Amino acid sequence: MFSSAFICPVCRQPLVRSGEAYRCENGHSYDVSRYGYVNLLLSRQSGNKRHGDDGRMVRARRDFLNGGSYQPLLDMIVSAALERVEEPVSVLDAGCGEGWYLAGLAAEMDRREMSYAAAGIDISREALRYAANRGNFELAVASAFRMPVRDGDFDLLLNVFSPRAEKEFARVLRPGGTLLCATPLARHLYGLKEILYEHPYENEAEDEQMEGFRLEDRLELKYTIHVEGPDVENLFRMTPYYYKTGAEDQKKLCGLGGLTTEVQFALTVYRKI
Repeated sequence: MFSSAFICPVCRQPLVRSGEAYRCENGHSYDVSRYGYVNLLLSRQSGNKRHGDDGRMVRARRDFLNGGSYQPLLDMIVSAALERVEEPVSVLDAGCGEGWYLAGLAAEMDRREMSYAAAGIDISREALRYAANRGNFELAVASAFRMPVRDGDFDLLLNVFSPRAEKEFARVLRPGGTLLCATPLARHLYGLKEILYEHPYENEAEDEQMEGFRLEDRLELKYTIHVEGPDVENLFRMTPYYYKTGAEDQKKLCGLGGLTTEVQFALTVYRKI
């Protein structure tokens, strides 16, 4: 039996894990799935499921990330995180997907023999099936806009290519806590768009001001990748473009032996006020 990072989504009381279930003092109970995560998403919270949550996209992202093309981004996230935390550190990945970034951070903290506790949430059960195999952290199906965690309980919050729930981020971080947000820059994957679309377009810039936070730093990472074979399709399937592109344009990638494209990321570092 151990205390959990999670709280009950019904009564908001702390959860304790005993065996293969999480329970609160009011008798609410949540079974741990055979894959290792717990479902704390109430049906009325789920809304319309994003396309990015489906199994095909999750598998493509897992296979592509395992190939290492985004390793420089992971390295930047890990470096920025560990420069700003002190032990013991509590980490939450809001929108952890299949857990590649959280696992990479945890692996480095293990290597440094740091004291930490890590948890991840995502609305996709398919994603958490893979995340559960990546490391020793708690995982829950949950919405970032109503996270089943206590107020001010975390020192570090990761938000990598996921929706921003500003009020919730401010609620769950302790004062002085760090929020890292990774987003694509204007010409991210522009080489892929040039193949798919007659008129490729640049990504729009995101508003980087967040209520309750001070923008502490902004890092950019730009480089070129070349992918071949199955990774061409994996790269396409893991992006929202796959679901916004018609069948005729999708065929342009069929039989393509390789793809060279720019990748561009911004990592914004915030301090909870």
